[in-house]
Amino acid sequence: MEYDEILDSWDAHNKQATRVYVEAACDALRRKHTLYTNKDIQKHVMKDVLRRELCAKTTLYSSWPDWVRREYKKTGEFSRQLNSQAIANQAIIEEYKAVDERAAEPEYQEEAEPSHVTVTGIGTNEKYVPTPMEMYEDALHAFDRAWQALTNKNHIMAAGGAIDVQNAHIKSSRKLRLRLFKGLDTQRAIYFHNMLVSMEMLIKDSLDMWDELKKEGVVKEIKE
Repeated sequence: MEYDEILDSWDAHNKQATRVYVEAACDALRRKHTLYTNKDIQKHVMKDVLRRELCAKTTLYSSWPDWVRREYKKTGEFSRQLNSQAIANQAIIEEYKAVDERAAEPEYQEEAEPSHVTVTGIGTNEKYVPTPMEMYEDALHAFDRAWQALTNKNHIMAAGGAIDVQNAHIKSSRKLRLRLFKGLDTQRAIYFHNMLVSMEMLIKDSLDMWDELKKEGVVKEIKE
């Protein structure tokens, strides 16, 4: 991706993606201006990012890639590593753009409907829409399988119970997930990362909906 294209696609609301955009912008400048020093790259990126208000200066300072912070000997291997990382960053940015485009589509307006429906249309096959209880059971089953795969625990534990989920299940299994990432080739690692990001957005949106329902009093007697 070209430098201006990266800045145009920069999602200022996605704080977790800042480091990806910064590194992609720096690499695009490195390829565009071959005589630029690392300090030249930093000044150029900082000027454009702050002018467009894409992120705060402190965030930008903490997001510089290592090869920009320090001068490295420009070997063939160094260039291959940067090019490989550039390809990975581009794939991530493209996925962010696709997610944003899908989010910009008109929202589906729910109407009163039976507990389950069958959707039909010209040129489409019948599509069964599950009941809330079916969705609930399918989601719990999927959560349980993913939890087992990524923590090596027998089943998922609900937050807020007697067990400290963060320490007993999540932190204690970090080495397992690190082994997963290191054991994947670049393409699969990028794809897996993008799926995690999509699930993170879905889960966050669902939790936001839950909070809104609580405020509206729709969900009664919730036990935290």
